[in-house]
Amino acid sequence: MTTAPAQAPPAYNAASFALHQRLAPVVRRIRMLGSAAADLAFVADGTLDASLTLSNRPWDVAAGTFIARQAGAAVLDLDGRPYTLASATTLDVAPGLRDGPLAAIRPQTCKEADR
Repeated sequence: MTTAPAQAPPAYNAASFALHQRLAPVVRRIRMLGSAAADLAFVADGTLDASLTLSNRPWDVAAGTFIARQAGAAVLDLDGRPYTLASATTLDVAPGLRDGPLAAIRPQTCKEADR
Protein backbone atom coordinates (compact mmCIF):
# COMPACT_ATOMS: atom_id res chain seq x y z
CA MET A 1 0.00 0.00 0.00
CA THR A 2 1.48 3.33 -0.98
CA THR A 3 0.08 6.81 -0.86
CA ALA A 4 1.46 9.61 -3.03
CA PRO A 5 1.26 13.39 -2.71
CA ALA A 6 -1.50 15.00 -4.79
CA GLN A 7 0.93 16.92 -7.03
CA ALA A 8 3.68 14.32 -7.41
CA PRO A 9 6.67 15.48 -9.51
CA PRO A 10 7.98 13.19 -12.30
CA ALA A 11 11.02 12.07 -10.23
CA TYR A 12 8.71 11.04 -7.39
CA ASN A 13 6.52 9.08 -9.79
CA ALA A 14 9.56 7.27 -11.21
CA ALA A 15 10.76 6.32 -7.72
CA SER A 16 7.26 5.15 -6.77
CA PHE A 17 6.99 3.04 -9.92
CA ALA A 18 10.40 1.46 -9.28
CA LEU A 19 9.29 0.61 -5.75
CA HIS A 20 6.10 -1.01 -7.05
CA GLN A 21 8.14 -3.09 -9.50
CA ARG A 22 10.36 -4.29 -6.66
CA LEU A 23 7.44 -5.15 -4.40
CA ALA A 24 5.19 -6.82 -7.00
CA PRO A 25 6.91 -10.23 -6.89
CA VAL A 26 6.92 -10.42 -3.07
CA VAL A 27 3.50 -9.06 -2.07
CA ARG A 28 0.02 -10.30 -2.77
CA ARG A 29 -1.42 -6.98 -3.89
CA ILE A 30 -0.54 -3.28 -3.98
CA ARG A 31 -3.42 -0.88 -3.42
CA MET A 32 -3.50 2.89 -3.39
CA LEU A 33 -6.53 4.17 -1.52
CA GLY A 34 -5.57 7.83 -1.39
CA SER A 35 -5.83 8.35 2.37
CA ALA A 36 -2.84 7.83 4.62
CA ALA A 37 -5.07 7.92 7.71
CA ALA A 38 -7.29 5.17 6.26
CA ASP A 39 -4.24 3.09 5.31
CA LEU A 40 -2.94 3.27 8.88
CA ALA A 41 -6.37 2.44 10.32
CA PHE A 42 -6.65 -0.58 7.99
CA VAL A 43 -3.36 -1.93 9.34
CA ALA A 44 -4.63 -1.30 12.86
CA ASP A 45 -7.80 -3.33 12.27
CA GLY A 46 -6.05 -6.14 10.37
CA THR A 47 -7.46 -5.38 6.91
CA LEU A 48 -3.92 -4.71 5.65
CA ASP A 49 -0.58 -6.20 6.69
CA ALA A 50 1.41 -3.08 5.88
CA SER A 51 1.10 0.44 4.56
CA LEU A 52 3.75 2.71 3.10
CA THR A 53 3.21 6.45 2.78
CA LEU A 54 5.86 8.30 0.79
CA SER A 55 6.43 12.02 1.20
CA ASN A 56 3.83 12.29 3.94
CA ARG A 57 2.72 15.28 5.95
CA PRO A 58 2.09 15.14 9.71
CA TRP A 59 -1.58 16.11 9.31
CA ASP A 60 -2.06 13.13 6.97
CA VAL A 61 -0.68 10.50 9.33
CA ALA A 62 -0.85 11.78 12.94
CA ALA A 63 -4.25 10.30 13.86
CA GLY A 64 -3.64 7.06 11.95
CA THR A 65 -0.25 6.66 13.60
CA PHE A 66 -1.83 6.93 17.03
CA ILE A 67 -4.56 4.41 16.14
CA ALA A 68 -2.08 1.94 14.61
CA ARG A 69 0.27 2.11 17.59
CA GLN A 70 -2.59 1.58 20.02
CA ALA A 71 -3.50 -1.57 18.05
CA GLY A 72 0.08 -2.88 18.36
CA ALA A 73 1.32 -2.06 14.86
CA ALA A 74 4.88 -0.86 14.31
CA VAL A 75 4.94 2.62 12.76
CA LEU A 76 8.43 3.27 11.43
CA ASP A 77 10.53 5.43 9.17
CA LEU A 78 12.75 3.84 6.51
CA ASP A 79 15.63 3.41 8.96
CA GLY A 80 13.44 1.15 11.08
CA ARG A 81 13.20 3.74 13.83
CA PRO A 82 9.85 4.74 15.30
CA TYR A 83 8.03 7.25 13.11
CA THR A 84 8.16 10.87 14.26
CA LEU A 85 6.61 14.01 12.79
CA ALA A 86 10.01 14.71 11.18
CA SER A 87 10.02 11.38 9.28
CA ALA A 88 9.73 11.72 5.49
CA THR A 89 8.16 8.28 5.02
CA THR A 90 5.80 6.21 7.13
CA LEU A 91 5.86 2.41 7.15
CA ASP A 92 3.04 0.90 9.18
CA VAL A 93 3.36 -2.85 9.78
CA ALA A 94 1.09 -5.32 11.54
CA PRO A 95 2.49 -6.92 14.70
CA GLY A 96 5.07 -9.60 13.94
CA LEU A 97 5.69 -8.52 10.32
CA ARG A 98 8.13 -5.66 10.84
CA ASP A 99 11.32 -7.00 9.27
CA GLY A 100 9.90 -8.37 5.99
CA PRO A 101 8.30 -5.19 4.64
CA LEU A 102 11.14 -3.01 5.92
CA ALA A 103 13.74 -5.14 4.12
CA ALA A 104 11.70 -5.21 0.90
CA ILE A 105 11.02 -1.48 0.84
CA ARG A 106 14.11 0.19 2.26
CA PRO A 107 16.82 -0.64 -0.30
CA GLN A 108 14.85 0.55 -3.32
CA THR A 109 13.41 3.63 -1.68
CA CYS A 110 16.77 4.76 -0.32
CA LYS A 111 18.50 4.19 -3.67
CA GLU A 112 15.85 6.26 -5.48
CA ALA A 113 16.04 9.03 -2.89
CA ASP A 114 19.81 9.32 -3.36
CA ARG A 115 19.42 10.32 -7.02
